[in-house]
Amino acid sequence: MRGFDDGPGDPHDQPRAAEQPAGPHGAENQRAAGDPHGAGDPRGAGDARPGDPDGAADARGPVDADGPDNVDAAAGPPRVPGVLLAGRPVADAGAGEVWSGTLDGTPCVARFVPMPAEATRRVAESATAWRLVELRHPHLVPVLAVLPAAGGLAVVTATVPDAVSLARVLAARGRLEPGEVVTVGLPMAQALAAAHAAGLGHGALTPADVLLEPSGRPVLAGVGVAALAAAGENAGLGEPERVVAPTTDVHDLADLLLTTMAEATGPEAAAVAVAVATALVDEPARRPSAAELAGALAHSILPRPVRLPTRPWPAPTSLLPPATPPPPPPAPPEPAGGAAPAGGQLAGPPEPPRAEPRPPAAAAGVVRGGGGGG
Repeated sequence: MRGFDDGPGDPHDQPRAAEQPAGPHGAENQRAAGDPHGAGDPRGAGDARPGDPDGAADARGPVDADGPDNVDAAAGPPRVPGVLLAGRPVADAGAGEVWSGTLDGTPCVARFVPMPAEATRRVAESATAWRLVELRHPHLVPVLAVLPAAGGLAVVTATVPDAVSLARVLAARGRLEPGEVVTVGLPMAQALAAAHAAGLGHGALTPADVLLEPSGRPVLAGVGVAALAAAGENAGLGEPERVVAPTTDVHDLADLLLTTMAEATGPEAAAVAVAVATALVDEPARRPSAAELAGALAHSILPRPVRLPTRPWPAPTSLLPPATPPPPPPAPPEPAGGAAPAGGQLAGPPEPPRAEPRPPAAAAGVVRGGGGGG
């Protein structure tokens, strides 16, 4: 499809092992394709430690087992061995409690997943955590490590410089145009297809996890977090790891895309609605795969650059504190003689004009380093 860099058949559609970075612990941790421990490594799969495959996590010191079960963001960042976190949570880096910091000198963000202390080590070494660290796709935020922390897990990911979440864009603009929905939805479907092929899912897709670079290019955060949280809740029950059903992600993405262009009309809006319609059917078995949803969006309409809000950005609704109604304004004085103006109501001050957000100069589809892994 013309006008977008990741149409069907593009080599960026699938993860490329040869281009995976060395990881936060140096080039020696690169693993040969098909051998997660590297050629000649005598350890078995049971010894793998996702997030720190060479065992360096053990050398960083024990996790404080007496830490709280749930970390209060107002009390400061959670303790994550080997990761230096900043003093306050950050927005526009994914849903949930997310902190900025550095891992072995590499800028990163860490999403905290609360869970019982006895479950953290087991979940950090689970197959889900391992697959997350291995997964790479141009439209997925790379996971650098999954580490035990005080009171839970830290899913440490690369940064997406100057990103703005789709939640913030919608707070500023209300909705996207149909062509912008394709610009967001097509790469998100491709990213989910790569995650599903690796045995992973998202499970809690919201606009807060769709991050837009300054060019409007989208990347998805939060893959695998829901499965890690479920594993922590079920620790000690002897249940197998739960995998998010791909059909759930497909439904959630289609629903999100329709919501972003709410009340849009015209032939382009209708074409996008038709492209995602089968993903919204009640029977999961009848829904398309993520790759098929991407193909349907690719054949709907041409993508358009996403207009990002101008700074200062309005806060997404989910990040705003509970609203308290302002006190009522004082009653205006009555006109001379006690007569009201024509119409029976007192005239008030005119409303100031509302400024419309201006579109960025860059067009969607420009690949930037540091966030998409490609």
